[in-house]
Amino acid sequence: HWIFLINLPIGVLGIIIAQKVMPNFQRQSKRLDIIGFFLFSGAIIALSFLLELGERSSVSIKGLIAILSVFLILGGLYVLYARRVHNPIINLNLLKIRTLRIGLLGNLFTRLGIGSMPFLLPQMIQIAFHHTPTQSGLVMMSSAIATLIAKSQVVPLVKRFGYRKILITNTILLAVVISLFALTNQSTPLILLVPILFVYGSVNSIQMTSMNTISLADLTPDVASGGNSMIQITQQLSMSFGVSVGAMILRQTESASWLTGGDIGLSFKYTFLILGAMTLLSTLVFTRLRKDDGDAMAGHK
Repeated sequence: HWIFLINLPIGVLGIIIAQKVMPNFQRQSKRLDIIGFFLFSGAIIALSFLLELGERSSVSIKGLIAILSVFLILGGLYVLYARRVHNPIINLNLLKIRTLRIGLLGNLFTRLGIGSMPFLLPQMIQIAFHHTPTQSGLVMMSSAIATLIAKSQVVPLVKRFGYRKILITNTILLAVVISLFALTNQSTPLILLVPILFVYGSVNSIQMTSMNTISLADLTPDVASGGNSMIQITQQLSMSFGVSVGAMILRQTESASWLTGGDIGLSFKYTFLILGAMTLLSTLVFTRLRKDDGDAMAGHK
């Protein structure tokens, strides 16, 4: 119960801090786009169901096709609708802003590789390495601590090197660290996982912060709210995609007896290697950034 209850005081603290330190961008209130809301929400719900049910082998192909059809129809209708109204609930014209578009694509493709890591790592430590949940939690703390520490270093790093160099280099590092987990096994001392998890937490934190902030770099105050909504939606969907992809890869490698011989430890190894390769490929998205993108916001010269 405390896993869930601990979020309440943290959430209240977050609200208080946000009210004190975040700028309050305001614009003239407009009527809620009811039609757009139902079309867009329906498409997102259908996509969420598709991701959830796609992991289950018991769901028929016809059922998945039906849900996919609902998603495509509602999504297509929303795109046509949003082009015809003045104030759609999600303004697709914002995708014409290059840095926002690259940031959203980067979020999507990077999280395909890393989205399942919070799920896979504890599972590997407990199931494949046969450690207790308490031991797993204590080891994973190094990643959480590193995340907090690295947050404070993002601004100095971006000021010195710029967004393009940081995102390309850091994505490569992230892919390498994910692949390093494939070198561990049941005989690996838990203490040796601590530095790997610390590095992973650091580069992951830098990645998330850099991707989100470059997405907002060229948004004016009057469209910042709409752009931030698109970022939040992309994050949630890409995390769902990431968990589904990771679970699917793990299940497929485990069932491939010719590859792993039923050894769950080997299944985790191949899963991390594949996720590392997927993360590495997402570097291509950030090569589309220009050297001076985000410089005005970050203070890079």
